[in-house]
Amino acid sequence: MACVARQPPDAPHKAHKLAGFLTSEEDLFIKTHLGEPNVDVASWRLSVSGHVEQPLSLSFDELLQFPQAKVTAFHKCAGSPLFPLAPTPGDVGNVVWSGVRLSDVLDAVRPHRDAALVWSSGQDFGSYRGADPQHFGKDLPLERARRPEVLLATHLNGEPLTRRHGGPVRLVVPGFYATNSVKWLHSLRVATERSPSIFTTKYYNDRIERPDGTIATAPVWAIAPDSVIISPLPGADCGGSVVVSGWAWSDEEIATVEVSLDGGRSWQAARLDAREAYSWQAFRLDVTSLPSGCHRALSRATDRAGRVQPITGARNASVPVDIMVSE
Repeated sequence: MACVARQPPDAPHKAHKLAGFLTSEEDLFIKTHLGEPNVDVASWRLSVSGHVEQPLSLSFDELLQFPQAKVTAFHKCAGSPLFPLAPTPGDVGNVVWSGVRLSDVLDAVRPHRDAALVWSSGQDFGSYRGADPQHFGKDLPLERARRPEVLLATHLNGEPLTRRHGGPVRLVVPGFYATNSVKWLHSLRVATERSPSIFTTKYYNDRIERPDGTIATAPVWAIAPDSVIISPLPGADCGGSVVVSGWAWSDEEIATVEVSLDGGRSWQAARLDAREAYSWQAFRLDVTSLPSGCHRALSRATDRAGRVQPITGARNASVPVDIMVSE
């Protein structure tokens, strides 16, 4: 087997920075679709409308009058909507979000009984791949929006949310891919149907083949079981022993992580930490004796719902790390 790492070019560098339980603001990935708007917190307002009894328009100071909450949560990019099956192993982090529970704001506006979803819209505006100019918009089920970990975040790791990470206010939906955590939030709309945004209608929908062969689509919402090896790095010479360590995550708690050192032919159970809140979980496998030559390391996570991380063909596919053992 040729010992050539198949990771994306930037993955080893990014994975190396994920060694700590919490990811710094500087190391947390940043993705935009329509550019970064210049938002003035003094004039910022949040509109909450739609199928509700009492619409609201809140200034930043008025929003802060709601009870404060925080959650430690992993934050995972879904990857490019143009290449939905391409893994992005370095685009993940684990941070502490602080702000206001979305459920408290929803209680204040009192959604109608027929309400089913919450649309969210950011202040970033423009044209994406030739579509008519529009704000970046997403939606999520009202039931999910009411969960206590879903925040209108104003702080990241205890510091005010910076503009580059979506400040002054960002929607944060732990357990959902980061594309659903709309940055530069300025509008929430309670609705009975899905948002008409191209980022819900055309992009970020997975094709699913039914048993009868027909094709359905499903929103890119809940995060599938995933993991990344952070040590050793690709190309490392490990001597005769190696410690394989990394992080695993999913919308559901991860139940097991297995590690292979032969490209997936055999697997060994790794030691796995329990999940705290919505944090990622550390795994570790100590191998005391490896023969000389090239070894391809893979990690495979299984969550408590029984979903297993695939080896290929999905955004959450295992990404191999090739290591050497010198004679």
